[in-house]
Amino acid sequence: MRTAILLQPPITSIDDLPSCFADRVDSDALREWLAHPAARQRLVAAADRARLDDTVASTFRLDSQKKDGVAVIYVAGHAFVEDADWDSLGLADAFERSEVAADVRVEDMIAAAATKFDEDAWDEAREIYREAEARVSNEASPRHAEILLALGEIERLQGRTEEATALLDRALSMAPKHEGALRARAAIARSTGENAIAAAMLHRLLGSVDDPTERSEVLATIASESLEAARSAVLGALELRPSDLDLLHRRRTIAELSENWEDAVTVEVQLAEHLGDSKQRAKAFVRAANMSHNRAGNTQRAVALFEAAIEDDPRVAGAFEAIERALLDSGDHAGLADAYKRQLERLGTEGDAKPRVELLKKLAKVSREDLEDTAATIEALDQLCVIQPDDIDARLELAELLEWIEERTLAVRTLEAATSHAPFRAEIYRELNRVFAKTNDDDRSYGACSALVTLGEADIDEQLVYSQFAPEGPLKVERAFDDEVWELLAPEDHDQDIDAVMAAVEQAAISAWLDAREEAGDILTPDEKYRQDPTTTTVAAVRSFGWASRLLDVEVPTIYAQPGNTKVGAATFPVRGNAVLLGRQVLTGRSPVELAFIAAHHMAYSRPGWRAIAFFPKTEELSAVTLSSVSIVRPDLVEPQSLGPGGAQLATQLGKHIDGTTKKRLGDAIVRLQSRNAKLSLDQWVRTVERTACRAALLATGDVAVATPLLSVIAGAVGGMTARDRARDLIPFSVSQRYAALRGIVGVRVGRG
Repeated sequence: MRTAILLQPPITSIDDLPSCFADRVDSDALREWLAHPAARQRLVAAADRARLDDTVASTFRLDSQKKDGVAVIYVAGHAFVEDADWDSLGLADAFERSEVAADVRVEDMIAAAATKFDEDAWDEAREIYREAEARVSNEASPRHAEILLALGEIERLQGRTEEATALLDRALSMAPKHEGALRARAAIARSTGENAIAAAMLHRLLGSVDDPTERSEVLATIASESLEAARSAVLGALELRPSDLDLLHRRRTIAELSENWEDAVTVEVQLAEHLGDSKQRAKAFVRAANMSHNRAGNTQRAVALFEAAIEDDPRVAGAFEAIERALLDSGDHAGLADAYKRQLERLGTEGDAKPRVELLKKLAKVSREDLEDTAATIEALDQLCVIQPDDIDARLELAELLEWIEERTLAVRTLEAATSHAPFRAEIYRELNRVFAKTNDDDRSYGACSALVTLGEADIDEQLVYSQFAPEGPLKVERAFDDEVWELLAPEDHDQDIDAVMAAVEQAAISAWLDAREEAGDILTPDEKYRQDPTTTTVAAVRSFGWASRLLDVEVPTIYAQPGNTKVGAATFPVRGNAVLLGRQVLTGRSPVELAFIAAHHMAYSRPGWRAIAFFPKTEELSAVTLSSVSIVRPDLVEPQSLGPGGAQLATQLGKHIDGTTKKRLGDAIVRLQSRNAKLSLDQWVRTVERTACRAALLATGDVAVATPLLSVIAGAVGGMTARDRARDLIPFSVSQRYAALRGIVGVRVGRG
């Protein structure tokens, strides 16, 4: 407010004044006026060094904050009165009463303003506080500071932070330790990021805080604000020197002290990126990742940092395990599945398979149980089965899911593969039977139930299916075994080029064997009285061998039946022609199906090249024959002098029976082997021949439950194979798609319709 003093008032304005004011004011006139009773009523106390505007506003009750006008005061003049006159006139009491009245007025105004404030009438409260502040403007007192604090709070609440700050600063200049002003100023400083000011205000506040709990909180806030102030300073310095490692270390320390873990992680990453060594950098990323997970609680960032560590050093200790743990703790199953996939990509397909196996198991589990993602589960299980083929549980689970999405063909193939790795596990055959029954495939359902009966694991329903379709005698086939059938019967690892080699040398080898026995006087001559004609005989076993020969499309042998021979079941008679000797083990006590299986198995060895195995049952003998034969045809491959004395003698004997046709056939077979860099692995070849013979016998009889017990009867350990080894192949084969196709080819499938 601006004030103008008019010393010569208009005549009309002094009508009620004493006559002494009509003229110039002097000391006598003032004494006369002060002695007038009206003076005592109009006396206003004014403090020393008070501002004129404030005094005028207080005296005449004007608005000292008003800025849009000028207050004009009419006075007659001024003069001084001595202290003696003041006392003699008795004006001290009047002046004191005037001072008290002014104080009461200010207190009333403060109370009224506070009431308006509590009623949220902030604008009205502000005006009253301003008037009160004008009356005490000459004071540097706590009361004045309180008024300024109240005005500052109103400004703050109405969003005028700058005005509020100025009022609080004025209050603190009058009362530096004013608790309310200090708290309010600190709050504004914290909200505006003036951390150093906030810390300073709170530090001053400590002198008035006695409660231990509150004091501790204030101290903690001071520390926090001080650290934030230090952080701001360091950040400012880093803008100028971003690669200053000392500043980065300080920033990390400040972040850790203030428990600003996200910032601490950021600095840790920045420090890691300054490291040139990838292994050291990986370890630093792991530290940052652990801090992000354990301190900041930021799982996604932690996982990303662990991934970065692995990229720098795939073998960094504990990184992937930490990723897994973090994602499990946070329940992020989708992220966990993605982490497993990325780790699998890193591991690749080389090296130790165990880590990949474990990851695929976990991936399948989380995909199925937590994500309910059938496609992803199937993919993981499929990869697992490729890496670890003998994981039967994985195959069973895979088959279950494939069937659930109606991919029954794939489910069956999965279970078939499982049987080859666990041929004696009944659960696989039970699952196969369930699938076949659901698709009304009676023939294959019968096969699965037959396998369960063989294993002794069939329940009542499975036994009924087996009983319904099990054959009672030799099968009535529609087609004999031709090359297509034999090719399907042979295992995938059977080498037909070795078949050709053995077929080329077989007759010469048998002739050489017989020559050697004749020279030694050790040749056996069959007793013709035991000879049987399979077309006219009444002996079931003999008829079975004749039937099996025709079915297998091989030469019907000369058959000798000797019931008194307890040592022989069925044996190739050592003569140049194809002859078979049957003993008591075959001639008596055998069912038609058993005879059919024994006959078909034995006659399978009449296939070209396979009959030589009967004369040379040991692999080393068969190998000597083969190498000696090759030395005759291809001495560039097998030098004759490399055979040794025994080999040279055998080569001489073989040479007597190897003609030009034999040489050509053998030479062509050798060329085929060479063209594909194949080895002459006779051990494996003999075993695949035996497996083929067992399969052919099963196809001829159609009952694996009958066939399996005979595996210990039909032959010794051919190629080192025991009866159990044969069963390991035959039982899975009996439920295979290939076997089902063969049954369809020869026309023996069963069915209800």
